[in-house]
Amino acid sequence: MARGFPTITLAAHDQCKPTRLTTFFLLLQCLTAVAILAPMRFSVKRLWATTALFAVVQALAVAPPITANDEPNGPELIAGAVDELDRWVPAVSIDMGLMIQETAAGFLTGGIKDPAWVQAFPASERIRQSASGDSRPFAPVSALSLEFMTPGIPYIPTRPRMFVHGEVIATFPHSFRTAKNGDVDEFTLGFPAIGGRIAGDNTEQVIGGQGGTLKSKLQRWQFAGGAGIAFTADLWERRIRVKPSFEYLTQEIEVSGLIKRATAIIDRPRDFDDHRLIILKASKTKRYHGMGAGMELEMDTRRSGPLLVSMFANVRVYRFMGDLKINLKAKNSFDEEAKFRFELKRYTYRTAIGIRFRFAPE
Repeated sequence: MARGFPTITLAAHDQCKPTRLTTFFLLLQCLTAVAILAPMRFSVKRLWATTALFAVVQALAVAPPITANDEPNGPELIAGAVDELDRWVPAVSIDMGLMIQETAAGFLTGGIKDPAWVQAFPASERIRQSASGDSRPFAPVSALSLEFMTPGIPYIPTRPRMFVHGEVIATFPHSFRTAKNGDVDEFTLGFPAIGGRIAGDNTEQVIGGQGGTLKSKLQRWQFAGGAGIAFTADLWERRIRVKPSFEYLTQEIEVSGLIKRATAIIDRPRDFDDHRLIILKASKTKRYHGMGAGMELEMDTRRSGPLLVSMFANVRVYRFMGDLKINLKAKNSFDEEAKFRFELKRYTYRTAIGIRFRFAPE
């Protein structure tokens, strides 16, 4: 065993039992699973993918711990004939987690330029009343990561070692509505024709599908990287690493705004031919860059040939830099316009659990 870091040895009759640390990781997985799945819009593919990932992780977690009486078991045998602390170790990992962000948005419209008809009970002179709101969108994410770790520094407790990693993050996005006024949908008549007859006038007030909305959507691919120091200890017959790090993240967000309004052009309108339909829309995609800190807890579970298999849980906090606002404007041929604003809050949070395959031949 490499010198300089703590180790705790269990009695022989306890060594084949699941450890307290294994139980802790299983509990952590369950709590994270609830957090990840709760805000998701379920689909069969997502459900199967999530179930498969957690089944593999939990199978590894409940594997018999490394023991001194069994074949390849015990931190020493997991480490190999040459302790992995004394070598360079590349690794590949996959994880699943949750990204939490905060946003603020709103929109404002001008007046109708050519109302053409003043009704007895007129709708607003503005195209649409203004609206604003805040949201805290949750986005399920999955990352593929490549990591390189240096040998540990000898004769120092916990054998500190440097590591760097890069990640490609797949987002499972759906649109988040931050600001809304009315019910934006397809235009519908309040009194549709039945048997060639209309039960009432289809004034502006009864036309459906009018309203305004502003939505944001994380784009599919994000990229991240970081560097930090890993501290190692053998606890309850498991090798543990605590890994604080400095992190970077870049992502794109698409913002889209839509305003819909029907304004009558004659008295007692009967159908859409008697209205002018106003549709104002705009969209924009912007890239953001953030830096922050991370903390990871990793546990080796077993050796499979030249690979050390470990499970981990991490949390990261990013602070985005620069101008975080997006301003949009939409205008039609009548010079009627709408203005939209969106702002991403400075801090974004990400948490995940996963499996890592570390290349450390015996």
